[in-house]
Amino acid sequence: MVAQVVSAALGADIPAQMIEDLRHGRYEDPVDPTVLIAIAEHFQVPGYYLTSDGELADSVAEQLEFLADLRHLGVNALDYRGVRLDRQQVRAILANLTRSDNPGS
Repeated sequence: MVAQVVSAALGADIPAQMIEDLRHGRYEDPVDPTVLIAIAEHFQVPGYYLTSDGELADSVAEQLEFLADLRHLGVNALDYRGVRLDRQQVRAILANLTRSDNPGS
């Protein structure tokens, strides 16, 4: 499925095995950045998610970890309503809410 969408977007044949190998970290050849950008766009994330390194990549990884934490806690939506909180503050609030929901843990 991903390979078909990426192939159509690029007008070139992208083998499903390549996508599978990339997914599992087994693809060892250099990958054309346009392929990575097309894969990222398929998953509705910015192309730089798969093509950047350094500080930008660290920022994206932190955002994804934060979203995973929220999902793990069962959060479906979060509205700051004008309040400026950083991720650590939100994590602390959610941890406190989780503890109050499970007083024995």
